[in-house]
Amino acid sequence: MKLSYKQREILGVLSPGFGGTEIPQYIRGYLEQGLGGITLFGSNTPDLESTAALIAQIRAINPDCIISIDEESGDVTRLWAKSGSPFPSPYVLGRVSDATFTESVFQQLGANLAQLDIDLTFAPVLDLAISKDNPIVGVRSFGSNPELVSIEGAAAVRGLAKAGVSTAPKHFPGHGKTSADSHLDLPKIEASLQELMSEDLVPFFAAIKEGAPAIMMGHLLIPSVDSKPVSLSSVWINDILRNKLNFHGVVVTDALDMGALGGLENIHRSSIDAIRAGANLLCLSGIADQSKILTNILHLAESELTDEDLNKISRSKQMIRSLRRNPSAISYVEDLDTSRIAEGFEVIGNPRLESGSTAVLSLGAAPTIASGSISWGLEVSLTLRGHAITDFDTTKNQIVQFRDAWRDEKVLDRLLMLRTNHPDAIFVDFGWPTSVFTANNLIRTFGATRAHADAVAQFLLAN
Repeated sequence: MKLSYKQREILGVLSPGFGGTEIPQYIRGYLEQGLGGITLFGSNTPDLESTAALIAQIRAINPDCIISIDEESGDVTRLWAKSGSPFPSPYVLGRVSDATFTESVFQQLGANLAQLDIDLTFAPVLDLAISKDNPIVGVRSFGSNPELVSIEGAAAVRGLAKAGVSTAPKHFPGHGKTSADSHLDLPKIEASLQELMSEDLVPFFAAIKEGAPAIMMGHLLIPSVDSKPVSLSSVWINDILRNKLNFHGVVVTDALDMGALGGLENIHRSSIDAIRAGANLLCLSGIADQSKILTNILHLAESELTDEDLNKISRSKQMIRSLRRNPSAISYVEDLDTSRIAEGFEVIGNPRLESGSTAVLSLGAAPTIASGSISWGLEVSLTLRGHAITDFDTTKNQIVQFRDAWRDEKVLDRLLMLRTNHPDAIFVDFGWPTSVFTANNLIRTFGATRAHADAVAQFLLAN
């Protein structure tokens, strides 16, 4: 695989993904020629041992490659997709509203990443949870109040930094005012820069002051500011993020093959445009055939990159190296007290379990693209605490657990029927709350991780 100078240069600012736990031959060749980063996805991380082995393989070929991951604490997890994340969602942390606790959560998350030699996590999410029907933000956000999200987000940045892991708070300038999914379409926000500066941008400014080394740009259109999407806009990257907010770190794009920018067919064009707008590290997803995508990007780079573009890329490559994990940082912290998560629950009635077996019925909407398919629910947490799981209608302990029922009318209709037929059952609302539903005994958990399930089980069994 022989690349030209221009192609090797742009390779140094790309962070593609790939499928599986073995490095494909074409990725191996690009790593040998200076690939800037690798983004890990769920198929790369079926368990911690396989993940560590894969990272070691990458390091053996290219020690300077920046290895990144979407590990946000909460429902968006790559390392614990099969078992459920041991960390709570940002939204429930916002409800607990204890910055010291939040910092400890993210420090422990960072310690896990550091032990695997992961450099960068695309977190924390600083979007405001303003739009209640936003399928993407939800429990990934710390809340809707800019001051609260600022305090919690800064604590998350501190915690990860203590573990030596770099952060890329996202998705600048914030998806909070839209309900569109940028994986599919380009969300449009009708707000002035002044409005955004006083609300959505406040948490990002706090993260920058806290020392966040990178910021991830969102794929958003804000016509009052610029006619180009934020992630491809020099107005947003240079005039606002760098000059107004005084950010001097690495500007990272969200995945450039998302529908908001035209998808796979336009990714090579989006890559060049992002560089010219001032982005430093270009993320590509691990869903499609990255071999063809990278070939198209390199081909366009050869014909289009100017001397000015190459100067920008050279500076970006130097900046990207600063994201490498700090090996001297603390890589071990005490286990979390998951019972504290219950402080952020909303509880109606007096939901408690008697000793013996427990019947659990599960209902859920299809997963979003952001979180993908993850393990959720109470079965494991209850079993570990001595409760056998039985068929519904066979025991006094009846639990109906559901996730994101508000997104699926059929799930919601069945939920209403179960409430009528089993009025004394305990209903557990995992994920973003289905606010149109209530019951005699109800727990809203504001997340769907293993940590949430453990906290629910502890709460239900408390005397």
